[in-house]
This record gives sequence, structure tokens and C-alpha cells, in this order.
Amino acid sequence: MKRRDFIKSSALLAISATAGNVAKASSMAQETALTQPEAQSTLIASAPMLQNYAASSIGITFAVSDMANGYVLIGQRPDLSDARKVMCGGFRTTEISDRVIQVRVTGLKPATKYFYKIGADRISYKNGYNMKILGNEEDPTIRHFTTAGPDAHSHFCVINDTHARWESFSRVIEKTIELAPSCVVWNGDASNAEETVEDQTRIFLNPEINRRDYAAYIPYLFCPGNHDSRGMANRHLERVWMFRQPEERASRDWDLGRNFAVRMGKIAMIGLDTAEGTNHLATRRIKPTRN
Repeated sequence: MKRRDFIKSSALLAISATAGNVAKASSMAQETALTQPEAQSTLIASAPMLQNYAASSIGITFAVSDMANGYVLIGQRPDLSDARKVMCGGFRTTEISDRVIQVRVTGLKPATKYFYKIGADRISYKNGYNMKILGNEEDPTIRHFTTAGPDAHSHFCVINDTHARWESFSRVIEKTIELAPSCVVWNGDASNAEETVEDQTRIFLNPEINRRDYAAYIPYLFCPGNHDSRGMANRHLERVWMFRQPEERASRDWDLGRNFAVRMGKIAMIGLDTAEGTNHLATRRIKPTRN
């Protein structure tokens, strides 16, 4: 081959290779742009909700926007310098959820004020074996509540038949916050007939009202009504509104779920979860004994 022909052929090959590499790089860039994950949203998606409180325990529930493993930091000091960390899932396998985190805190003192804040780890869990923590998020707000017990303040409110009607529900909540009771009994029919967990989350954790933290300082007890058992999602309401743990009860009472018997100062409250039947709440004022 002549020298001039060799140079000409080499130049053409170089141009062709360069064009191919540019096209390949452009294709790779487009593919990367298509597969690049969007900016991650805030992981904690609601204020906490205090559920099913008692003299020595309380449930703390909050919504998340992605697969997560949540926890509560809780202590008696306002700055949480004495805090202990309680993971979701109680004493069993730590729960992972992409919708709702439920933390059951036990071992508390009766009629005692506690401070707490919530947090969550973003989880990647694939193929049953590959689990990674992708990041952590903590709500910086330190909130508080007081447990039930014989020495607790005898002051409670009852709400019922709210049916996700946000204007009236908002007024009820504003009045409840103004009264600042020791607890609120939600006496049924919070729902209509809910088919999805997202609808349940909207009703309890993200209601369409200004005070999204309506249950972050005031504990709630729940006696489901007939509507709270209707719809495919409401058949498993415990995915949003937790049960008490078996460790909190005698073995004969393990199946009582959201049933409760709570002493609040001079008042004893008994709530029965009767599903499609009529919800029941009974209260009795306890007279002081004489020596």
C-alpha cells in the first residue's frame, strides 16, 4: 500500500471511530438520564399519632413515603439527653414498611410526662437477601405526652361519626386542642368504607385539616364503629391503628386488640371493639376510699 493511501485510510477510520464513540457516549448519556433516580422526597410523611395509651405503654405511629424502618427516641428530659431508642415492630422482627411505621413503647411509668421524637431509615430491600440503609431522617421536633394511671388528670374528650368530613372534623379538633384533655376517645365511624391503606392513612395520619399534629401531644383511644370495619382495607385496620402487644396483657386477653381498660385518675374507662356491632365505651367514677 502506498504511503498516501495508508494515511488517507487511517484518517477515515479515525473519523469513523470517533463518530461511533460520540454516538455511543450520547446514547449512554440518554440512558443514564432515563434511569437516574429523581430527587428523594421527604421520608417522614406525617406528624406522629399517639395511639392506645395506657399507664405503662403507648403507640406512636407515623406515615412514610418510601420503604423504611422507623423508631422513636423517648425520655423524661425535655432535651432527650436520657432518651432510649425504640424500634418499630416491638419485640419481634423489626418492621419494614413503605406506608406506615408503628412503634409500641412499653416499660413507662404511670402518670408521667415523657418527651419524644421520631426518626426513620430509608431501606432498600431486594430479592429477600439484599438489604441496605440508604439514609436516615429524624423529625427535629421534640413532642411530649403523659401516660395514664391512678394519679393522672381526670379529663378526657369523646368524638365520633367524623366520617372524613374535613370542615366539621377540623372544628372538632380545634376545640379538642383548646380543651387540652389527657386523652381523646374516638368512638367510631372515622371512616366510610375504605378500600386502600392510602385512604386510611389520609384519615388518621394525614387528615385534610390545619392541625396535622392533632394527635402528636394528646393520646387517642379508638372504639371502631360499623363503618370502620367496612371495605377491604378496614378489615385490617391494624395496619394503620395498632393493637396493643401481647406482652402488655395476660395471656387470656391477647386477642383483645384495641379493647382497653384505662384508669385516668378518678375515672375508669372501658372500650370494646365489636366490629360490625355497636361500639361501646363505658366510664365509671371511682370514689376515694376511706381509711
